[in-house]
Amino acid sequence: MRMKKMLCGLLVAVLVFAMAPMAAFAAGELWVNGVDILTADSYTVQCGEGTAVYDPDNAILTLTNATLNQANRASRVIDVPSSIGELTIRLVGDNTIENHSEGIMAFCPLTIDGQGTLTITTGTVAGLISSGDMVIDGATVTVTTTNDGAIQANGANLTLQNGATLKGTGKYYGVNAQQVSVTGKSTLITAGTEELYNAILANTSLIAEDSTITGTSDGVAILSFGPITLTDSTVTATSTSSYGMWSVDLLSIAGHSTVTTQGENVGMDGNSGVQISAPSDGYVEILVGDDAESAQPSASSPVGPGQNVSVTDMGNYSYAKVAPHTHELTYVPAVDPTPAKPGNIEYWYCEGCGTYFADAEGAQEITEADTYLAPEGTADIPGSNEGQVGGGDWDWPSSSGGSTSGSGSGTTTGGKENPSTGDSSLMAGIALLAAASVGGILLSKKRK
Repeated sequence: MRMKKMLCGLLVAVLVFAMAPMAAFAAGELWVNGVDILTADSYTVQCGEGTAVYDPDNAILTLTNATLNQANRASRVIDVPSSIGELTIRLVGDNTIENHSEGIMAFCPLTIDGQGTLTITTGTVAGLISSGDMVIDGATVTVTTTNDGAIQANGANLTLQNGATLKGTGKYYGVNAQQVSVTGKSTLITAGTEELYNAILANTSLIAEDSTITGTSDGVAILSFGPITLTDSTVTATSTSSYGMWSVDLLSIAGHSTVTTQGENVGMDGNSGVQISAPSDGYVEILVGDDAESAQPSASSPVGPGQNVSVTDMGNYSYAKVAPHTHELTYVPAVDPTPAKPGNIEYWYCEGCGTYFADAEGAQEITEADTYLAPEGTADIPGSNEGQVGGGDWDWPSSSGGSTSGSGSGTTTGGKENPSTGDSSLMAGIALLAAASVGGILLSKKRK
């Protein structure tokens, strides 16, 4: 027993001794491609045919067509100490980092910007890690890690902005951060390759504004332990054995967003429900089903302009798509009214959302009442649903698509029957004649 304790104590001592130099190694040193760049001539390190140049006054490390494949004793190609405060890596041209372990480890907030690209390939440890907030600002970064997650903002937030592109493929996750925010026409493409793991793991929230997010994995593809808020964005989530997208809080989709999800169990859902808000200038369509081929409009579809709906049955479908509704307009020609029948103006009708338009482009929306013209010389037609149209009161037709009373003369386009144009019916004529005859008989009897 005593020998075991001694061995354990020796092992702990060895581990502490081994770790201590690594901590001191990085405490006041900025390692780039195997060199402490703070001690390099002109703060410049040769990286293949390119260079890495550090600006100590502004804490900017500029990579120009750099090839980095040399690690320090901590097995990191770029090792950033907390003493730097906040580092910006600026990309010029095409840059690459290859290492069996870590690519970039920043013990401080990290921003990657510039018009260039950076491709990171690592093996046993995530390729891009920061212990402070990570921002990808307008740059293009691709990270592939074979035996760990790809991109991690450890206890911090990840932000993409100003047209940034970030691609992350890892064994356990593509992206792991507290809040994941993708804004300003940016693109986040992620994948988790191991069974039951995620493409995106957001520990507090996920936000997308005017941007694109794609997640593919075996587990929940896009998972947030807080709310998910998607506005004017295109989001695609695909899982082979679980949910496509899941919020432990509320899942909100707003504006001109297109959100497509496919899962083994559920396409998309939120523990506090799914809220869909249509833009003020358009309709939103909700399709649900087992897959894209079998999907049908949900009971909540379409959502009208400016309306908000809470959809409670999303969890019943393995496929779900929320997208701006595209009008399929059917032309209805004008019909002049006669003394015996109403008519209608020329108009266009969308059967999918039940909307009427005064133009073929669908720019000028009108109401059903606007399409009708009252019968000539008739101020009133008795009925249970009287309304003012064209200066007279007359019975409202109840059939959909603007058809008037009677059999109609609608045509068929694309397998859908067009709304009927106004016409007279034989039965209406007979009824009028019968009424006139009865009136004549009554007058005749009264005179007698």
